Amino acid sequence: MIASKEDISRQFREGQTTNALPPSSKIKIPYFLIPGEIRLMLAKIVFAGNAKSFHNDLDLFPAPYQDCSIDTWIRQNTTTADDKKWHWPENKKCALILSHDTDTAKQEKGINMLIDTADERGIKNTFSFVGKDIAYYDSFLMELKSRGIEIALHDVVHDNMIAFGDKAAIKNRLTLFTPDKLTKYDVKGFRSPSWYVSPNLWNALGELDFLYDMSALDTYPFFEKGVNHGMCTFSPFVLNKLVILPNTIPFELPWLLGYKVNETFEFWKKKFDTIGENGGLFMFNAHPDRWYSGNKKANYQLQKCLDYIIEKFDPAKLTSKEAAQHAIIMKNSDKMSEIDKGQKIYVPNL
Repeated sequence: MIASKEDISRQFREGQTTNALPPSSKIKIPYFLIPGEIRLMLAKIVFAGNAKSFHNDLDLFPAPYQDCSIDTWIRQNTTTADDKKWHWPENKKCALILSHDTDTAKQEKGINMLIDTADERGIKNTFSFVGKDIAYYDSFLMELKSRGIEIALHDVVHDNMIAFGDKAAIKNRLTLFTPDKLTKYDVKGFRSPSWYVSPNLWNALGELDFLYDMSALDTYPFFEKGVNHGMCTFSPFVLNKLVILPNTIPFELPWLLGYKVNETFEFWKKKFDTIGENGGLFMFNAHPDRWYSGNKKANYQLQKCLDYIIEKFDPAKLTSKEAAQHAIIMKNSDKMSEIDKGQKIYVPNL
């Protein structure tokens, strides 16, 4: 259990920073040029070793695959009046975002499958695209935008390295994706490839006027053996002026750990219940690639998960931008507390 305001402040500032460079940095050819099926196979090999280490240490903090210990701390250590407490739009108890990282070009079939899944449930997707693929997707992105589907940036190149630079290098890299493109597609948000984040990345995003980042997971024990990285929260918070939306359901994670696709719902069910009961954010991260969620078998599991959440918890159905805008409204209406005077970290009064 995180027990002090100082620890909480540090957790929010640092995210899941790791000093270990990603395994992909050791590959001699650019990681993103490797065919997707082979990348998935390599990822399973990498994850298998760390997963075995994790499962052999049952006392490793926090609990497997989910952590809202900061949310628990906030509830136990604040005495905010009911009218000052965080709430989701329409006074819903929890919220649901269906987000997707489009790592490569030529994924229209999977994208349309995920859009159909969302439309049938009254959801508007959030798709993040890699900057180098934007020219290929240009007319398609304009069509998505006209349909109310949100476009975000998934770095300029999918090489897993952006979080490891200093702030100046990160800003220089991101400005290669020119401001006119950000405006053209109404890009307000960012997700880092493979969920790597750092204080330098967040500071750079804030200074470049991104509204939100959706990279950090609530818990993640697989970057380094024996170390669990994560935000320990199911709730959005504001770091300076950048909204951090915790990525709570990395949907395809079970497959990397050796689970079968048809076991996906059972893998996540306990976490669905925990998030719903604690009023958190169901942030799904599912990829449209055919080797991930862009196929019928995987999409059936996604639908099963979404239907369970919608029927049991009746969440607010939001795009990432809508969730971030709501967090700013909560902050400005004094329904979030500032816990760090230097960094101005605003957390929900739960």
